[in-house]
Amino acid sequence: MPRRMASLTHKTLFLLACSLGFALPAVAQDYRDFTVVRNRPQPYNSLLQIRTGYRGTEAEGVDDPVSGHASDDAINGFLYFHSKDLIRGEDWVFDSYVGLDGAYAGLKGDLHPGKDSQSRIEVFGQHSAFYRPGYYQGGDYVPVGHYQGEDYALRIGTAQIVDRGLILDFASYYKTYSFSTTDEPPSPQSSEFELPDDFSSYGLTITLEQDSLQLDRVLGLPKAGLLWTVQVDYEINDSGKTFGWVNHGREGLSKAYYRVDTRLEGYVANGRTSAWEVMLDGGYYDSSDVIIASQSNKVQGYVWGDGTLGYRMAFGDWFLLKPFAQLQYSKSLDITGVSSRNKMFWGGGTHASVIFAKNMALVFEYSYVDNPSRPNVAPDRDLYGEHQFFIGMDVSFGSGYRQR
Repeated sequence: MPRRMASLTHKTLFLLACSLGFALPAVAQDYRDFTVVRNRPQPYNSLLQIRTGYRGTEAEGVDDPVSGHASDDAINGFLYFHSKDLIRGEDWVFDSYVGLDGAYAGLKGDLHPGKDSQSRIEVFGQHSAFYRPGYYQGGDYVPVGHYQGEDYALRIGTAQIVDRGLILDFASYYKTYSFSTTDEPPSPQSSEFELPDDFSSYGLTITLEQDSLQLDRVLGLPKAGLLWTVQVDYEINDSGKTFGWVNHGREGLSKAYYRVDTRLEGYVANGRTSAWEVMLDGGYYDSSDVIIASQSNKVQGYVWGDGTLGYRMAFGDWFLLKPFAQLQYSKSLDITGVSSRNKMFWGGGTHASVIFAKNMALVFEYSYVDNPSRPNVAPDRDLYGEHQFFIGMDVSFGSGYRQR
């Protein structure tokens, strides 16, 4: 497609998303939702959900593809399958997810009243992860390098009910990482930036999760209660190479480091058709864990938080609308690579969907955050900007409705 025509198409999609001011339903599937959250309640025994559409970004100011801060759009979506009936006569639950942000497949025991333990085996990974090490200078993010990679993991664990709605999960895992250069934005010359070496790691994961969610009888979405997951990893690796930007100080990974990740969702019903929503994602990592700290699918930094406060309104069973405010926090290394800098960012947007039938919905999203370093929107290039939007369709097939 000619560059001018592609630019016009991007502008048209962006303006359409802004003028509609709509977006997707309140809880969307993503890779982090499967690798961190342990037992999200589902309204169906079996569910197949397919989302496909266009996701785009609009960067403020002049586009700068060399730094990655540039306007872009690409096809985006996911496929999700959930089944409680996959293995006849056994209390097992199977979940699988394939999206541009990663893939996941997991089999676990059905944790229900009367059964106080759970076994789980999971295979997951990111087939196209991007990394942008850098630092904040004023209100701008200055990348000192761009590279991409793949990672794949096998995790086996067991969980125990501690109290009503509270579980404690222990797991061990093995994971491989590999890295390569990027074409867009271009990777720096090897004399200026050295890639990490491919390496393997193994570790232990402890997860504590509290779940008291209540689902809406009509739409199957959370209407009240709390879902809070805290996950702690201790990882040991066999990396043996220094890497990074020569002017920023090359460094190697510590042989061992920790990570703490959390996801919090709170819902307060306001009448029969509306609810307040509080959502928070965050991480607290060892400052030597510089690879994961610079991953582009989250707020940059080794300590970070990304929270929203939204008000979801349902108009019958055909239309959902949720305006929201957003706040982000980042603690990252500065240009010296030794001291740290704290940054706060604000934003907001709207989410909505038009439900044509029980299994089909038109989905819209628009959001703005004044953080110039937001997640990338394409599977093969790391371009990003302050404004982001999505336009697409959801198709779902569910059976065995089991309102909680």
